[in-house]
Amino acid sequence: MDTDAPDFLDVEQTKIYKILSGEAPIADALEVEDVLTEITKLDEEVEHFKLLKQKRVQPLDERIKSNTEKKDKLRSAILDFLTSVKKTSLDFPGIGKISRKAKNGSWSITDEDKLIEHLIKIGSINDVGEQIWSLDKKKLNKILDDLKENNNVVGAEKSKDDFTLQITFADGLKPSKSKESSAPIKPQPSSNIESSLPDGLQI
Repeated sequence: MDTDAPDFLDVEQTKIYKILSGEAPIADALEVEDVLTEITKLDEEVEHFKLLKQKRVQPLDERIKSNTEKKDKLRSAILDFLTSVKKTSLDFPGIGKISRKAKNGSWSITDEDKLIEHLIKIGSINDVGEQIWSLDKKKLNKILDDLKENNNVVGAEKSKDDFTLQITFADGLKPSKSKESSAPIKPQPSSNIESSLPDGLQI
């Protein structure tokens, strides 16, 4: 018996690696099953990383917000001090210099619709306004398809028509979605995952 021969799992992972790297295609239906198993593992890993990212990013955001608020309060305290001693600047050799300068107040829009209506009325809207078009992608796709048949498409191009693979995993294989709350996850029906297949399976 060859003790150096790789076990089944090693062979399976080697084939997965070759498929991912483009060195080999899927040869038979049994390998498709191995690929589906690998996809479920990758889904679980992605959800794990998403949850991990949430846990790491949130404390950092909170610390940034807290530090920014503290910094603003300290700056305000310095301004109050300069006002109380009737100074516009103070020099601290080896540390820095502070100075109080006039600052224009900032505008905040309380009712954008009324403001725009008023600017139109007084003839100033063209000086400050910019119209932005928002295209309905679904409706636009249909129009562009019709224009393409007549060779009348300008300013858009369509990618090559392709195929998609629909995967319906068995119950129990659907990865749990990452959530901030610790509430129990209700059982879900089998999920559909679509991935593009240009010239062969890509994961």
